Amino acid sequence: LRSTVAVDRNNIHGDGNTEQGNALGDLGAKYHAFGWHTIEVDGHNIQQLLDAITQSKRHTSPTAIIAHTTSGKGVKFIHHDHHWHKPFTATQAALADAHLRHETA
Repeated sequence: LRSTVAVDRNNIHGDGNTEQGNALGDLGAKYHAFGWHTIEVDGHNIQQLLDAITQSKRHTSPTAIIAHTTSGKGVKFIHHDHHWHKPFTATQAALADAHLRHETA
């Protein structure tokens, strides 16, 4: 069975950095050890993600696409801050949206 999984590897969780206390280390190597084909990409680069999906279809083994991302990218007050690594309230979402609209204007 050919399958593909995308993993958002932003290195944070609700309590801080994943490498402090719950170290995942080389996630791609771990998937590879279990027989998975692994592809590592910049998770903010749509073309790299599309290319990885296309590449995954050429393999008979399952594929793990490790998408390296930054949580909150583009919103300065959220950027890689684990305190924001949970659902937003409506007010927080509106504030982040306003920030993004201002930054791209």
